[in-house]
Amino acid sequence: MKIITALILLITASISIFAQTGTIPAQLLNEYYSVKKSENSLRKTELALEMEKYMNTTVLAENELNINTVNRSGNSNVTTDWYSTDVIAYSGNLSENTKKPLVIKQGEDGLLYLLVALKPEFSQKGLFRVYKSSNGGVNWSQIIEYPHYTEYYLSMDMMVESRNNNVADSTRIIVYFTSSTETNGNNAKLNMLSIRRNGDGQYSGVVAYPSAGRKFEQVTCCSDGQYYQNSTYLHAFVKESPNAGATNGFRHFRTINWGQTHTNELITTDTSDNYPGSQFLATSSNDSIYISF
Repeated sequence: MKIITALILLITASISIFAQTGTIPAQLLNEYYSVKKSENSLRKTELALEMEKYMNTTVLAENELNINTVNRSGNSNVTTDWYSTDVIAYSGNLSENTKKPLVIKQGEDGLLYLLVALKPEFSQKGLFRVYKSSNGGVNWSQIIEYPHYTEYYLSMDMMVESRNNNVADSTRIIVYFTSSTETNGNNAKLNMLSIRRNGDGQYSGVVAYPSAGRKFEQVTCCSDGQYYQNSTYLHAFVKESPNAGATNGFRHFRTINWGQTHTNELITTDTSDNYPGSQFLATSSNDSIYISF
């Protein structure tokens, strides 16, 4: 009989879950903790930027993926009431290169958003779409189609975050995804796409490349957006492995400026650990990220 063990790893972090906090001056950390408790978003960001000077940082390579095109469509593809029949948001083949081809989220604007990893057609190798529904899932319209012609999309996850809860149109859809020129995922890197809910305001690029002979896979992401109205931090985790070996650990990427830069650190785990999921939780004393795998 095959036994599958489920584990939950609690990682406690007041500013980051990195071992690097040991290099940050204690006075700076203590002030950050105090500001977090008072929910002073502006000062929180100022202090976090100062602390990032002591941490490993990667810069989003703007327009690294500008070979891709974004197509928008306002067409609704269903008119039936979902309480009596199934609603079809997308009809067609799903990607065979990812274990999680569908992700659904609700934004703080009240809309539903659906990420769909598609089986590429013609000269495409990677392809996904994002749909939205403003009436609880009765009707869906396509926001973007995001193809790649030289790389395969291998894993992906999505967040929907508001840059200002008082402005519904400030909602942004953020997709983290891994890609490689090989279907086995060798040397796969981590990418990010961010768009407004109408498909405009796109920026995208490579968050990070793995070390030589390694690959990123099984991406999951979360944020503290449910706790902060303006100063939202985004987190992405990937499994990091040798191209021909077992898990090295889960690498954590965090951005406090909506993807312009990311800090990162490797969390060493057992070689058999797979398929991480993540959730942010804030308490009165500190912040934590829970990872299940």
